[in-house]
Amino acid sequence: MRGSRTLSRNAQRQSILIALSFLFLFSISQASDSETGDSYTGVKFGLIGSGRVDVVGRRIDQRSGLSAGFFFDQPFGSRLHYSLSADLMKMAWRERTPCITLEESEWLLDLGVNLKGNFVSENRPLGFRPGVGVGAAFLGRMEMAGVSSSSYLTLRAFAEIVYFSPGDLMFLLESGVWYAPSGGDNATDVSMGPLFTLRGGVMF
Repeated sequence: MRGSRTLSRNAQRQSILIALSFLFLFSISQASDSETGDSYTGVKFGLIGSGRVDVVGRRIDQRSGLSAGFFFDQPFGSRLHYSLSADLMKMAWRERTPCITLEESEWLLDLGVNLKGNFVSENRPLGFRPGVGVGAAFLGRMEMAGVSSSSYLTLRAFAEIVYFSPGDLMFLLESGVWYAPSGGDNATDVSMGPLFTLRGGVMF
């Protein structure tokens, strides 16, 4: 039990450090010179796929749910952007036993820092933006597993295809993978995924 509590506390410390990094990069973005490229702000909406949740070796089914997010991209050289993101995900679980089927859902908030390639040209209708990121996620109670409010280290890899419309608004399609390899509360270790994501959105 002591090892379990130590691992969960370590995950929470990691989450705090990532949240501080998020604030640090945000402060940099306010002071940075944007002449090396364009900044983008956008929103995404779509789905997070099904998979598994591991609660100290106990496997629970993760069902597909809604996912919505906001992001702010700042240029980092001519072909890169660093990005600050905030995503809400509807996490839905199901566990079947010989006697009963348990179901539960809860919203998860994921605050992330990302690095994106920026293969975009305004002279062409389509652009490509692959990216990777790390984040800190926060979840309410997971009563079916006896987990109280919990935090997680999250990882993501994704790719965006951007379509330039005649106006200033740009449309995008994103596919990716989201993973929470460590986390939980003070007593229980929880990992989630990997889970696939598919979302559409706009940026400007």
